[in-house]
Amino acid sequence: MINFNLEGLDKIENLDLNGFWNWLGGAGILVFFFIIIFAIGIVFLWVFSSVGIMNLAKKNNLPNAWFAFLPIARSYLVGKLGFEIYAADDKKNSTLTWVTLGLAAGAFLLGSDNDIHDLATLGLLVFESWAFYNMFKVLNEKNSIVYTVFTVLTRTLLGGVFLYVIKDKEEVTEQFKEAEVISETKEEKNEEKKEVKKNDEKTAQKFCFECGAKLNKNMKFCPECGHKIK
Repeated sequence: MINFNLEGLDKIENLDLNGFWNWLGGAGILVFFFIIIFAIGIVFLWVFSSVGIMNLAKKNNLPNAWFAFLPIARSYLVGKLGFEIYAADDKKNSTLTWVTLGLAAGAFLLGSDNDIHDLATLGLLVFESWAFYNMFKVLNEKNSIVYTVFTVLTRTLLGGVFLYVIKDKEEVTEQFKEAEVISETKEEKNEEKKEVKKNDEKTAQKFCFECGAKLNKNMKFCPECGHKIK
């Protein structure tokens, strides 16, 4: 025989279950809110990341730069940039680009419960991070290691964002350099004008308006006719 111990059931009946469900409902709303914010943040990061890759592809005249917004094609562009364009001359290898593309296709198309899918995902992370490192090393060697570490930690999501930031810095630097060149050119022209004016003043010859005699610069009266020089 099974004996049930019913001791304490009267205490359970006295529990404030309504308060518990109200608390759980409030926490659920808060969790849902944070999930929405997190999802929006991921979307914005994805957009900026894709724009960064697209802009760099356009800068290097790669066709279909808008592929940066498509999952598998994005990996192809990353490989193309990192293994062929921004790699060292003795390390450029188009095969690595196609390997990256193949890993991206495998990670995207295979089921998530598949061991091959896990290997493809890991391999894709390694190859894309490698490609991003090659780009960072050329574009901003000082921070290339830091950029690569955060790229790996975010599964390459921040890689394109860093490219976007580096691009903006390059544009600002170029504009600053152009402004400096324009400013220096203006200063040089002003100096040249000043020198010409000084030389003209030194070489200028004065003549008396009355008799036409030649005058020195500091003369106040004509030595020939005595006319006052203005």
